[in-house]
Amino acid sequence: MDQLPEILTFEQVQEFLSGFTEWSIRNMIRRNQIPYRKRGTKIVFLKSELIKWVDNLPGVTVEEALKSNVFL
Repeated sequence: MDQLPEILTFEQVQEFLSGFTEWSIRNMIRRNQIPYRKRGTKIVFLKSELIKWVDNLPGVTVEEALKSNVFL
């Protein structure tokens, strides 16, 4: 996780979230369930916003989620 840049692509978000598919990430975007940004016509993600988002999920921290593969 520390090696990921601040601005993430779909592939990097899939890595960060331990295996979410691009389809599931796009589905979360449509439902406004995950933080994202538009950069021109591209969708990008800020690592700091994703960390905060995961930290705010009920009952789990980023470290716990990544260790337990809660996203699988």
